[in-house]
Amino acid sequence: MPLKYEETGKVRSVKGPVALLEGLDKCIYGQIVRFGYETLGMVVGFNEEVVQALILKEQEPIIPGSDVRATLEPFNVPVGKNFIGRVVNALCEPTDGEGDIVADDYYNIFRDAPAVMAREPVDEPLETGVKIVDSMIPIGKGQRELILGDKMTGKTTICTDAIINQKGKGVVCIYVCIGKSNSQLAKVVELFKEHETFGYTIIVQATAAAHSG
Repeated sequence: MPLKYEETGKVRSVKGPVALLEGLDKCIYGQIVRFGYETLGMVVGFNEEVVQALILKEQEPIIPGSDVRATLEPFNVPVGKNFIGRVVNALCEPTDGEGDIVADDYYNIFRDAPAVMAREPVDEPLETGVKIVDSMIPIGKGQRELILGDKMTGKTTICTDAIINQKGKGVVCIYVCIGKSNSQLAKVVELFKEHETFGYTIIVQATAAAHSG
């Protein structure tokens, strides 16, 4: 699909995973910007002087003074059943060394959520396998549940046990590893392999070391 809008600016500075840009007078929040070969960013803030862009994928160094291009290109990510059993990053790119993933479709990350009345009622239980949770705080499929606690209190254990307990129940699980170390992620991967959960599980890798693609 041809793009109807394009604007070119310059990189003023780079501070960690955020690049400060200038010359993009018509940018909008969530807009994709391109710095070079497959190097992407997303507009996350702006004022009269600069635009803040979160670096999503850095294939080559971003240096002050280099060109940046903004378009109306939608921020789409690949989706599909072929992602089951794989480890991917936040852009849905494989990181497990097992080759490319053929996508069934591409979805925009800013899709509108269904209206409340359009959603199906929660009428089927989801058993976590943790007896104290299932008996005292029953969870339904489609229900949001927040797990709060200090470090080393077992939050990850509850999540991984719940995923392991879904084996053979027709539930697709997505484990998102945010801010943990690569060694902690490796332990989860080995645990899932040991219990053969990759037949219905996807792991999204967003470790502390991966501040950008």
